[in-house]
Amino acid sequence: MTYIYQTFLVHPLFNVLIFLYNNVFDFGLSIIILTILVRLLIYPLSKKSIETQKDLSLIQPKIKAIQDKFRDNREEQTKALLEFYKANKINPFNGFLLLLIQLPIFLALFSVLRSSFTPDNFNNLYFFINKPEVLNYLFLGMIDLAKPSLVLAVLVGLTQFLQLKMVASLQPTNTDQKTKNEDFATELNKKMVYFFPPLVVLITMKLSGGLALYWVVSNLFSIFQQEILFNKK
Repeated sequence: MTYIYQTFLVHPLFNVLIFLYNNVFDFGLSIIILTILVRLLIYPLSKKSIETQKDLSLIQPKIKAIQDKFRDNREEQTKALLEFYKANKINPFNGFLLLLIQLPIFLALFSVLRSSFTPDNFNNLYFFINKPEVLNYLFLGMIDLAKPSLVLAVLVGLTQFLQLKMVASLQPTNTDQKTKNEDFATELNKKMVYFFPPLVVLITMKLSGGLALYWVVSNLFSIFQQEILFNKK
């Protein structure tokens, strides 16, 4: 399994990264281009996931009505919800399933950026990819991507906050105190908007700047994608 993961995901991504570096001569720009290429590759999957989030937010009041109607009968509640989803052609598990599909790609990209600073990794280059004589890890001549970067870590947290804030804005605001107390999942999601970004900053402060740059670009891509799909009529 590890061999398949390395051969068909990690090594191809590493070779693309070095190919880009050989042509743009900036490690940071190479990471940015590679991240965009990967996000474009999985765009259909992430698009479906975002559309499912939007659809679920629009029908949330009806879902809540069904939950209230069958509050004392979980079996009937589940049956009614599944029938409702089917009637509206919505698969509530799309987001989770698509995340599982995307996860190996993101982990492979994580492995590539983490191991790019190891000279032995150049043994994994394909015969038609030139091995660079020297890898300059400076991004735009200013930020050393081989070392942790506080600036990039803060940018990761900021872009993560904006992305989560956009998703949270789809959640309906409950004015009824009883409903508000019962809707634990929704309240937890809203709290994560303020809790998760600082945690991300603390994590990325200890990672290489290259990984932080990847995270920033990926978040910006998600924000742009969500902006388009959330406002789509």
